[in-house]
Amino acid sequence: MEWGRLGDMSGFMRLTAVLLLLTILLLVGFTASGWGDPHPLGELVQTVQPGVMVIPATGEQLTWLETELLRKRFSVRLTAVYQSGERDIGYGLLLGGPHTTTAVKLSPLGYLTIEQLPLPTPHSPLPTLPWQTWPHVRPDQNEIWLDVDGSQWTVRVNRELLWVGEVAGRVERVGVVGEGFGKETAVVAFPTLELFAEN
Repeated sequence: MEWGRLGDMSGFMRLTAVLLLLTILLLVGFTASGWGDPHPLGELVQTVQPGVMVIPATGEQLTWLETELLRKRFSVRLTAVYQSGERDIGYGLLLGGPHTTTAVKLSPLGYLTIEQLPLPTPHSPLPTLPWQTWPHVRPDQNEIWLDVDGSQWTVRVNRELLWVGEVAGRVERVGVVGEGFGKETAVVAFPTLELFAEN
């Protein structure tokens, strides 16, 4: 009687172990395939090469880009690479509307911010997300990915979800920005900006 119970228990444990292993393998396969990864809103409609920016030692530099007409639902992915000079800087993606400009900036020191600049006085930033450390900011190359669905914005840095929230106003233009806080200039490259939109 005891041997029968032990045999039943042993078979149950083996079956449980096999099912657990299969579940783990399925989860690993699902994750590796990218099925659960987020996707841009719509299809790729334009790729721009913003180029290299020399960021002043103190102050801000911005460049608006020639892009397709922005729609109500779109995604922007910007690749940014710190190259040399001062590391106490912020650089990143700029989105402008009729009354406000919103910037998503990263620092090689591991900080980031999302701030809104009321126009025409761009020296009074209103942080949506104040400067803070974030573990997914890399010291050299980063990707900023923004999904705009009407007033609902989703911001990812290096494919990691950073922030979701409401931003009032229509986005009419896209650009890149750099800001210096130190004693020397810095050089940052923006190799590609990809714009996705729904038809």
